[in-house]
Order: sequence, then C-alpha cells, then structure tokens
Amino acid sequence: MSASENNSSSKEPVLLQNLPKPALQSIYHAVTGKTETMSDSLMGNVIINRNNIDELYLSIQDLLSVHKLECKPTTTIIVKYNNSKSVTYSSWERYKSLFTTNNDITSELIIKIECLLDIPGTVQPQRCVINISLDSSLPVLASDKLKNELAEDLSLFFFLRNDWRAGYISIDFVDFIIAKGIISTFKEWFDNLDKAPERKITKLFLKHQVLVRNCIRNSGVIGVAALIITTSFTHKVLDINLLARLIGICFIIYSLFSIFSNKIEESVFKTIISGMIHTILLISDRDNAEYKKIVEKVPSGPVIIIKSLSSLMLNISLGIVSSYIYSYFTGK
Repeated sequence: MSASENNSSSKEPVLLQNLPKPALQSIYHAVTGKTETMSDSLMGNVIINRNNIDELYLSIQDLLSVHKLECKPTTTIIVKYNNSKSVTYSSWERYKSLFTTNNDITSELIIKIECLLDIPGTVQPQRCVINISLDSSLPVLASDKLKNELAEDLSLFFFLRNDWRAGYISIDFVDFIIAKGIISTFKEWFDNLDKAPERKITKLFLKHQVLVRNCIRNSGVIGVAALIITTSFTHKVLDINLLARLIGICFIIYSLFSIFSNKIEESVFKTIISGMIHTILLISDRDNAEYKKIVEKVPSGPVIIIKSLSSLMLNISLGIVSSYIYSYFTGK
C-alpha cells in the first residue's frame, strides 16, 4: 500500500452507529453538558458497613431498572483514607472483587452512577448522573491529636453540635420525578441505618458548652469566694494580720488553678466529646478495630457528669477546707 493510500484510509469518517454505547454516552455528555441539578445533605450519627453500601447500590439500580436504559449504567467507586490515599474502582463489579482491606482508616466513600434514560416525550436519551458521598468521623475519633485540637478549639462546633454531614447526594437530571425518587430512596436507606452509640448527657453539656467552659475558667474565683464566706462564719473578727494571711491564701488558690486551668478544661471536654460517636464507615479491618476501641472507651453518663463538674466542686471544697485549716493554725 502506498503512502497516499494509507493517508487516505486514515481520513475515512467514523460512523457514530459503529461506536460502542459507552463512547456514545461520553460524546453525548460532552455535547449536552449538565442539565438541572438536585442535591440534599443528611445529618446524623449512624454506622455504615459494607452490607449497607451494597443495599444502597442495589436499591438505586432497582429504581433505575424500572426505566428504559440505553445501556448499562456505568459506576465508579472511590474510597478515600485518612492518610490522603484513595483507590478508584471503574465499576461496581471491580469494587466487589478487587477491594482488599488494609491498615488505613476509611474517611470517605463516593459512588458515582451515570446512565442514559429513554424518557417518554423526549427526542433523545437523557443523561442522569448520581453522585453519593458518605463521610466518616472515624479518622477524627481515632486520632488523639485531632481530639485534643477539638477539645481546645470549640469553634469546630459543626462536630460538637451533632451536625456531622453523614451523607450527600447530587443528581444531574432531566426528569424531576426520577431524581426525586432517587433522593427519597437514599433518605429511606439512611433512616434505616443503625444509630451510633451516644450519651444523652453529652448532648446536654455540648448544648450548654459556653456555661460549662465559664464554670471551669471561673472555678478559681468560686473557690476563693467559698474560702472567704466560710472564714467569715468561723472568724467573727479579723485583724490586719489575719486578713493579710487570708488574702495570701486566696491568691495561692487562684494562682494554682490558673496554672492548670487549660489542662483541666481540655481534659473535661475530651471526656464530654468521648460520649458522642458520629457517623462511621466500617469498610476495612482497621475501621472495625478502631471502632471497637472507641466504643469501649465511651464513658458512662455519671462519669461525664462527675468529670465535667469536678473542677467546680474541687475548688469549692478546696476553699472550705482551706478556711478550716486556716482557722486551725491561727487558733481562732
């Protein structure tokens, strides 16, 4: 074959009907672009395992199978981990057959489903893209460093107020009824998931976290007040020397507490936070192992109450005891 003949054959047009349907779907996507978009976020604390994910995928497939499809939907699964690693599976079948558990903690799982639907009243097949994201709090709960930062900085209030965004779904669609049905299926699936364990007292303390924090920070002042009030009952008259000693003791109590107040506050809020477990994805062996450790460390309600009020009660008790010790040594 001559060079001219070879060049001529390379310029022969490619007929669209000869292309595979996935290629046609990609071309259609590039030409039409996005249509309308519907999205929703689900807040709450639930436990999601691999069986739950299978149920979600099959539910959406069942819903799509009711409609006439131009070709089999294409599915992409992305699993993200706490160390910035991620693995992408090009189909659901590859995800099921190739997924291997590892020593990383799962932080997010994304399911993307694309399909072409033959909808009555439309000239051409209509593109539908479903994006589902499931977010896990396990990387935060399993990290002592992140939990310490959380206890120190309550501006991370989205976490503390039970506003963890467990699931997010967005749909690029043409038919509103179909999109609404998919979102309803997602919500129904989410509502039937097992709830994460939590202590009700934790939610109460977090709701009034400003009051709890102010009590901790002002416990030294309250302890000094307890000392002065108790001393006023045990000493009818205070001369200048006794008054000077009393003021000195007050400063000692207040200074000691001021030195350790930050550590006390951090310890108290770490205990409070430990009483609430947010949404967790249990996909890998490491996920299950870390979750088991966290559940075992969840403090009981009485422990949370005692730990939260310990600073305040300790300083009041310290003030009262200091007053009697002061009375003993002064002989009055």
